[in-house]
Amino acid sequence: MAAIYAEEHDRPGALGITADPDEASLGFTRLGIDHAKPGMIAKHMCFSVGKETPGKTGQCVRANKWPPQSFRPALKQDTEEFFNQMDAIAVKLAEALCDMIGLPKEALERGRTDRCISGLHHLHFPASDNVLSDAQGLAIVKDTGWRTDPGIFMIISQTEPCFQVQNVQGDTCNLRCGTERLIVLLGDVVEVVTNGHLKATKYRVVPRKGERAAIEFAARLDPDFKVEPHPMFIEDGCPVLPTATQLELMTNQIPGLSCHNQ
Repeated sequence: MAAIYAEEHDRPGALGITADPDEASLGFTRLGIDHAKPGMIAKHMCFSVGKETPGKTGQCVRANKWPPQSFRPALKQDTEEFFNQMDAIAVKLAEALCDMIGLPKEALERGRTDRCISGLHHLHFPASDNVLSDAQGLAIVKDTGWRTDPGIFMIISQTEPCFQVQNVQGDTCNLRCGTERLIVLLGDVVEVVTNGHLKATKYRVVPRKGERAAIEFAARLDPDFKVEPHPMFIEDGCPVLPTATQLELMTNQIPGLSCHNQ
């Protein structure tokens, strides 16, 4: 990604990079402070891919946008293989989560079709011109809102610590782990299915002085799959979170969720 960023810097527009902040966009995008979503204020470039499946008009299925094969001949094959490996890991993690909380596996399996809108994101954060120290980056992020992932969970690997999360007590925690381990953040789907017993993880990105990179895999369901609280988590007299499709969780503010891109 660093090499790709450098080439795009030298030849602007050569790779078709846009400044589209839509998280569903596939291909290259450049996001920055001017296009930032809550919790995402660091300038960076992103290459996103998903499942390439044909869809009907109105379905949230998009074709991947690959750079010319001459640019990186093995990029397409390597990325597709890595996507499939991460997708298989996501399936096992979902099964493990169901086992841990006693939830029937089919509660999530029913939403996994050939139209799943999971996404793999390669992120490159160049050295920041407006952040002179990591301490300054930590001070800047205090004024940034929290966000949650709208899917089942997000799996992250990063070269340098740049994510903050909020624990159940409301305290801010810096995720200091790097490439030696994976970070798994619970998403809105888990919060809805468990009727709020498990909260989606609130997170945000800290601008840092130095260059860094990260890989994110967002595990999501069929866009039309209705995510609803499972009966085992519904108690008499307790409020019930609203039912929403996976696509609605991605695009709408859903009342009652702990944090939906505040």
